Amino acid sequence: MSDEFTAYCKLKLDKDLKPAISNALSPHLHKDFLSRGEISLTLEIKNNFISEIHKTKTKFSDYKYIEILNTQISTFQLKGTDRLEERLKKTAERVSYQYKTTFRCGRKRSSFNEGITRIAVYDSELQDVTSLSYRLSKFEEDKIELSIRCKELHKQLLSEEKQRSRGNADYQKLETITEKLKRENDSLHKCLDLLEKHHISSVGGKPVGDLGKSQRYAKMQTLKTQSAKALWFAEAIP
Repeated sequence: MSDEFTAYCKLKLDKDLKPAISNALSPHLHKDFLSRGEISLTLEIKNNFISEIHKTKTKFSDYKYIEILNTQISTFQLKGTDRLEERLKKTAERVSYQYKTTFRCGRKRSSFNEGITRIAVYDSELQDVTSLSYRLSKFEEDKIELSIRCKELHKQLLSEEKQRSRGNADYQKLETITEKLKRENDSLHKCLDLLEKHHISSVGGKPVGDLGKSQRYAKMQTLKTQSAKALWFAEAIP
């Protein structure tokens, strides 16, 4: 295939217009289709895609319709049988004519774009049926594995969200305790400053700050109690 042909097909056809695979039967089967072998699949091709195929054929007349269609199929390839070529040719000419005459513009054209033509493909018309079956089964396996993985990730996400929520609650609790201790500490320091100012906070002539840890703690508790009593007494006096 020429580089120009390949580039044109990629530009004009390689988009969301590619043929789909269906199990539905084509409405245009030959009366002796049962004697032709088993139908492997049915191509579902939208009208706007068929129109692009016809334009490509007009521009590159040396190429067959099947060759043009094969550029857009990755999982398998169609054999260049006379039946398929003729089917594609008649379909492309019909759709192209309808675009030029009946569906030139407007809503009807938009609706016609989505119209589908079904083309049956027999086993004998596929290049590699075994490869197609393998790839389809592999796709199903990958889809199942992906589904399992998604469920695992969702479960992990919920667990992490729960842990984070619990951590936030613990953090809030610690913040509350810290604020409470800070307020108590500030209150004790104020009491200590007040008592030292009036020379009533020493122990054996030593300031509270110079005492050992256990003595300082005991003295602070005593001062706290005395301060509370003093405040109560002061408030009780009219």
